[in-house]
Amino acid sequence: MSHLTTERAIYAGRVQGVGFRYRVRERALAHAITGWVKNLDDGSVELVATGTNPQLEDFFDDVQRSLQRYILHTARTRLENVETFEDFSIRR
Repeated sequence: MSHLTTERAIYAGRVQGVGFRYRVRERALAHAITGWVKNLDDGSVELVATGTNPQLEDFFDDVQRSLQRYILHTARTRLENVETFEDFSIRR
């Protein structure tokens, strides 16, 4: 089994109130990514995604490409010692 990696991304821009989280979830399911996505109080969206390195790169590229009209800035960081996720959910 390939080593799993978890990354956190913060998306800023017009990312709330436009179906952003639902589209991210669709892309995650298409790429077999687990984790979650949620709106933050400052108007940005937080995403935590787990998969193999190739899965994550394809997933983040897909999110960026398919939702680029809403995204002004993206900050990605690798996370260590993270809980495991069984699926991909939208958190509130």
